[in-house]
Amino acid sequence: MQAATQDESVSECIARLKGEMADATLLALGQTVFWDEPIKGALLSALKAHDAPNRMIFGVHDSDYFAKLPGLIEEEGAPFRMLPHNDGSTRNLWSAAGEISQLFGSETVPTRSRFVAAGVPVEKIAPFYPGGREALIEAMTEAWGWRGLVYARKRNPIVHDVETSEAIEALVELLRWGFDGTIEMIVDADRREEAKKRADMIVQRGRDHSAATLSDLYQALYRDILDWLALDCSPEIDSTLNLLRFHTGTASLARFRLLDLFLQPRSRQACEDAYNDSVKGAETYTLDKFGEGAIPFDLIVPKVGRGTLCAHSRYLTVQTPDPIVLRLPKPLESAAELAEAIENEFGQSASIVGKAIAFVPQMAAEFVFVMNERGSGYVHRSAQFCQKIREAGIDFAPHPILRVEFSAWDSISAESIWLRLPEHLAAAFGQREVCTPSLAQRWRAVVQQQRDLLDEIKQTPKARDLLSLLDRRVGGSWRIMSEEYDRLQKALEAIHDQATVIQEQARETLAQIKEKKAELQTIQLEKGRHFRAHFLPLRDQLHALYAEGRKDDPAAGKILDQMEQYGKARQQFDVRFDDAQGDIGELRLRLQELAAKRLELERSHETQRLRQRVRQIEREAELARMALVRNAILTSEGLELTNNRPAAWWFLLASPSGAWFREASRGIRLRFEAL
Repeated sequence: MQAATQDESVSECIARLKGEMADATLLALGQTVFWDEPIKGALLSALKAHDAPNRMIFGVHDSDYFAKLPGLIEEEGAPFRMLPHNDGSTRNLWSAAGEISQLFGSETVPTRSRFVAAGVPVEKIAPFYPGGREALIEAMTEAWGWRGLVYARKRNPIVHDVETSEAIEALVELLRWGFDGTIEMIVDADRREEAKKRADMIVQRGRDHSAATLSDLYQALYRDILDWLALDCSPEIDSTLNLLRFHTGTASLARFRLLDLFLQPRSRQACEDAYNDSVKGAETYTLDKFGEGAIPFDLIVPKVGRGTLCAHSRYLTVQTPDPIVLRLPKPLESAAELAEAIENEFGQSASIVGKAIAFVPQMAAEFVFVMNERGSGYVHRSAQFCQKIREAGIDFAPHPILRVEFSAWDSISAESIWLRLPEHLAAAFGQREVCTPSLAQRWRAVVQQQRDLLDEIKQTPKARDLLSLLDRRVGGSWRIMSEEYDRLQKALEAIHDQATVIQEQARETLAQIKEKKAELQTIQLEKGRHFRAHFLPLRDQLHALYAEGRKDDPAAGKILDQMEQYGKARQQFDVRFDDAQGDIGELRLRLQELAAKRLELERSHETQRLRQRVRQIEREAELARMALVRNAILTSEGLELTNNRPAAWWFLLASPSGAWFREASRGIRLRFEAL
């Protein structure tokens, strides 16, 4: 195949380095050597090819705390646990110094909110998943191909303080998990065996290094990996803690310029305001949350701890687990004065590291920070911070960040390798095994197809439409299930039609009952009018005769005869009333019979069987929807992320000839990002 030509951005950016920043040292920091940091060695080769005078340091970022999972404290057993990352039990996991991804793997977590947004009724189907809701969340939201180590003891060490002897077995387990899963994807047996030998070599090298701490081990392995990548250079290897050793001999270095601005009386308030304004809306605390006098820098004393610096008028507080208080002869007004106080207490072993958005500007004051194109998502806040400092009239002009963009999947065609794809990619590509030239040619189109699929799924709320989608997209038994679903629905519709007829008959019966009740009221009214028109006047006449003492008067007898005749006539009203009441009783019995008939129809074994099967199919379809959404997220987001941020060791195991890495190195793109 034709080799990739170097992107113009490389020569343009290196020309700028040689001109404006010829004296600047490039700095690439990473928390582990088992991710993408070592591939930045491609930039070192480009610098050499363009005769750039700039040095480049590869550093292990060992100043952060080793990963912990809230709630996980185990004083017995192994001190480290290897965990997946999901949106359930490990939702709050954050790991960096001890993480690994198998080939194609990444820390891409399909969260519950993503599933809900795609129309998946998570809570509705969860009870029917094997193992219940917890099992569903654990399985469906797990980041594929990723594992991270967490420290399970109560104490909270920084990476620099983790002893190799304590961590090596957990690290080997982590590496074996990542390496073995990757090796299984290599189809060719000879290539697979060669990859296994390389994996064994890396693991053994890790065991052989006589490194006291995890940071020391990573620094040693950094050099090994850069050497294995066949970079024609002699890299400088260091660590964050060492670069930021703070004492009277280093306080004047540009890397502590920002610290100095936070201590100088004329600039401190403006810097604090700039910092607080820049973290608004983020998960980062404003300075007042750390206590009175806090500045956005931590003091790190090896084996003692890490804590926020709080500078008061007559004392300095370090918020380590056991707070440290240093008396001061006068208020601190410069980095030099702080260095003297620190050195008097701790010698030259302590380091000062900027918090969150202050760290990048701290280092960029002296170094050209080299970052992956998709790395460090909070840098925009660091840029806002720097801009606000300048707007306050303070002279602070850090170097721009140098962004490096890799294209791992575009360049994998450099060597023809057959790979066995993981399940989600096999579904997306439509084949279990793929040759790398085909992978390079198709992956971007596959990513777009999966994005389109997510959009289509969001617009498919109804079960019938979902089954059609599954038939088109997944195939297999979904056509049979779709046809069965149609038959079941037709059968249920027929039952519904019967129930509708019964319901209509019930409505008619209710209407008849209403009519009969109206008839009862009419009879009562007619009976009353008849009484008042005929019977009541005769009774009044009779009472009048009786009152006159004419009880035996023939007129009284005549009136009694008439009243008897009218009484017989009134009996017809009673007959009609009784007949109407009888009709109502019969209609009510009819209504009960209809209700029982409808209930029998709807609760019959056959109806229940049909409905249960419909629900089963709908639940299976929703679970399939969830699986489609998971695969689409893992594919579309995972492939893009790993294209830009591949693990360096992937190149070593999958392409021992070095062809893949050489092609990826030739294809890098560079750009500057101002701070």
